Amino acid sequence: MKCFSTAVIIPLYSSLAIHCFPRISATPRGIRACPHRRLAVQYAGRSADGHCFFDGARRKLHRSHRALFERSAASRSNRQSPHAPIDRVRWCLLRSTLLVHQVQNLRRSLLDPIHRLRLSGLSQSLEVRLQEARSSKLDYAEFLELILEDEVITRRDRQIDRRTKAAAFRDQKSLDDFDFNFNTTVKRKQIYDLAAGDFVRKHRDAIPVGPPGVGKSHLIQSIGRQLIRDGYTVYYRSIFDCVRDFLHDEAFEGHERILNRYLKPDLLILDDMGMKQLPKKSGEFLFEIIMRRHELRSTMMTSNRPLEDWGKLIGDVPAATAILDRFLESAEVIQITGRSF
Repeated sequence: MKCFSTAVIIPLYSSLAIHCFPRISATPRGIRACPHRRLAVQYAGRSADGHCFFDGARRKLHRSHRALFERSAASRSNRQSPHAPIDRVRWCLLRSTLLVHQVQNLRRSLLDPIHRLRLSGLSQSLEVRLQEARSSKLDYAEFLELILEDEVITRRDRQIDRRTKAAAFRDQKSLDDFDFNFNTTVKRKQIYDLAAGDFVRKHRDAIPVGPPGVGKSHLIQSIGRQLIRDGYTVYYRSIFDCVRDFLHDEAFEGHERILNRYLKPDLLILDDMGMKQLPKKSGEFLFEIIMRRHELRSTMMTSNRPLEDWGKLIGDVPAATAILDRFLESAEVIQITGRSF
């Protein structure tokens, strides 16, 4: 099969090339020195006495080449118009070939500096944008705007993915999934105002208060996701995980490291306050977080119990009082009642 495809297909391709590009390849000398003769001898099967099986077929093909050349030469000698169909076809083929080579060379010359600058979004859309620029005849400014926009979108999407992963949300929730009609005590405008992020820009706090099951965790995680899309950093933890982090790292002398994790984000979300009594020293940890974030970063906490019960929940009335004094100074209290989901 290999010898047949090499000895027969290549001569057919050569005849097509001579027909389409007679000025380039169709000369008597070129026909006699046609490269497929050498390939046919190299790959064709041979008999035991050394004779090629395709000698007769090759001679016939060469005769057809010569006849084709003579007809093509006669046609060119009788051609009057420089814009004859064969010239237009040949010119279009040449032009297409040159454009393809130019695009390939341009792409190769651009990809190296693109990779060095780590412009992955631009490299992914470069070929499509080059085709769009040619077909739409874009100028340099329009083309540059398109590829830079692709890079910005790619970087923004990756940043959102990284920050969402770092936020460690417990559930995949959004405000579109929340049923405001089920519980009319939840004020839609108040929630969407929080999701707009104005309280984060002003370094204020928020505390939804209500019984379990009314949607507090759903709302605060949805607000956190929306703020991440707006460019803020968020960290979500339940109050029990928060205290456990400090107790664990204190035993291994990692207090400052874990504290920085709670102080750095633009919005810290502490969920499930009041579900059960906290371990000893919880008041000290919470007070340090609230005090050091006060008026510098925003904090959002949910409470399943009235704020007056925090002293009993924490087990340290003075610490609970100090936390509420600072927290309520600039916090927006959101009362949620009604039916449980």
